[in-house]
Amino acid sequence: MLAREAGMYVDLYDLYGRLAFDAFFAARLVVDTGMNYFGWSRERAIAFMREHTLESDVQLDSETWRYSVLAPAQALAYRSGRDVILALRTGTERELGPRFDIRRFHDAVIGSGGLPLIVLRWHIGWWAEQARVGAPTAEFRA
Repeated sequence: MLAREAGMYVDLYDLYGRLAFDAFFAARLVVDTGMNYFGWSRERAIAFMREHTLESDVQLDSETWRYSVLAPAQALAYRSGRDVILALRTGTERELGPRFDIRRFHDAVIGSGGLPLIVLRWHIGWWAEQARVGAPTAEFRA
């Protein structure tokens, strides 16, 4: 979303690459859930990813190993965080209107480092209130 807004996709090949990556992320969610909730074998997960992504066999092997042993639910955690940040951005942008600054929003999201999502929600709510009233705190740049 941000890369598209910044004009980073200069041609359809760039956009196609992004869409292929999105398909990969979606397939990771299916495979992570399939393996860790529905008991899929690695072979079934690899076959699913081979059918639905453009990744190499080496990449498929690595991804399914990660979800089966190293970090179950990692894909789900990444996606949950992404969805929360996008929802926070949409709500904050709507709340602040012309006062919304995407750079300051991203500074607020990443400036405190890794946070549990509930704490990030509180932090962005506080930050948005500071920006709404024009408090200098909202101008802080990490």
